[in-house]
Amino acid sequence: MTICDGLSLTRPRRVSNEPLETQNRDVSFKYSRLTSRSDGFTTMRPLPDANNVLRYVAYGRTRKDEDGNIIGLLPQAFELRPQETYLSITWVEFFDLDPVAGVPAAVRAFRGSLETGPGKRSVFALANVNDIKEAGAKSGVKLRLLHRPSKSNPGHSGIDGVTNSHADLQELLASETFATTLIPNASIP
Repeated sequence: MTICDGLSLTRPRRVSNEPLETQNRDVSFKYSRLTSRSDGFTTMRPLPDANNVLRYVAYGRTRKDEDGNIIGLLPQAFELRPQETYLSITWVEFFDLDPVAGVPAAVRAFRGSLETGPGKRSVFALANVNDIKEAGAKSGVKLRLLHRPSKSNPGHSGIDGVTNSHADLQELLASETFATTLIPNASIP
């Protein structure tokens, strides 16, 4: 696991062998332009497998050492709240084709979508879209990651297919898929 300071973030693993700039140029054009339907809703589009997402994790849903330092995530960070039908995430490459530059913009968009700001000791967990789908497959759950923009967070997206009865999937997401890169909220200005 890497705890990033927000400035030394390294590029996440890519699924495609194409150069990042080539692979995302068409994807960004295709996916960042939303289709409005006549009923007022926006068409949800699947996120590209090679892209990355952030999940906000409150301090209380993190694993800590005896000194209170964050050392990982708890499976509870991937539980649905009452009335939720998907796990909320923010699509990093929506904001910038370079994920290193996209992370701070994604964090700021998430913060802007809240009525009260996130906790100072909270973290953002970074994961690759394809890795999330593979975690679902290992647990026997088909996951779909869809762009679900909101006015306050245009990169807002969701992981569909997770339920609170999927304890094995929640543990896998917490201990492997989202656990490799944790970005402290306080490290992003």
